[in-house]
Amino acid sequence: MDARILAALKYIEQDLSEQIELEEVSRKIGLSKFYFERLFHAEVGESFYAYLKRVRLHHAARRLKRTSQSVYEIAVAYGYTSNATFSRAFQRFFGVSPTRYRKELWGA
Repeated sequence: MDARILAALKYIEQDLSEQIELEEVSRKIGLSKFYFERLFHAEVGESFYAYLKRVRLHHAARRLKRTSQSVYEIAVAYGYTSNATFSRAFQRFFGVSPTRYRKELWGA
């Protein structure tokens, strides 16, 4: 994988709780946002924002099953500004609400 994309992935993983913008990441690795977007998709197989959303939701799901933090605390920890926005995204991605995921799938 291209070293610049690896650097971008590392940067994303370190700042999952922050608002991360494509422009910011592309600037950090020294590429135009348009070239970065094309290169990212070619190397990773999905768009920058699809990747970011997927990674955040997987980390949130892991935290839902491993901690007793509230859904809101987890939402904020992964860059969501509201519980409703997080819950909608989680429901679309996993097919269940965060609360149901925790209760029914993990017996919490």
